[in-house]
Amino acid sequence: MEITVATMDFSNGHLTSIDVTTQDEAGDWMVFDHYTLGNAGDLKELQRRVNILPGDRSVSETYLISDQKAKLQNRTTTSLSTGEKPTSSEEWLPEVFVVARLKDFPFRAQTTVKYSDVASKGRICVPAQSSATRR
Repeated sequence: MEITVATMDFSNGHLTSIDVTTQDEAGDWMVFDHYTLGNAGDLKELQRRVNILPGDRSVSETYLISDQKAKLQNRTTTSLSTGEKPTSSEEWLPEVFVVARLKDFPFRAQTTVKYSDVASKGRICVPAQSSATRR
């Protein structure tokens, strides 16, 4: 089972970025996603960092998002403990979906919330269904 938490940032009343943190139940790995949006409200880029504790690895990836498709631009791997290039050639990464369209987020209803609603309430929290429940 995965645990996911997301926050949305607004500027001038418009959604500008979405941060999503996903981790496995045991805490063996965590994925930190930072999505940026363009002026038209479409996803433009994803900066992802994957930390894998048992493998002592941190993988940073950059994706460009265009025409509702994500394309990997860069990937670097370092040791979590030293920050240096790892000595092992382990390449396993958790299967966390790269979102290329706002409507594909599991919390898609919240991506259409108006800033004025958030400002008046302070925060809007909604529990999301787990992937096991959605099946």
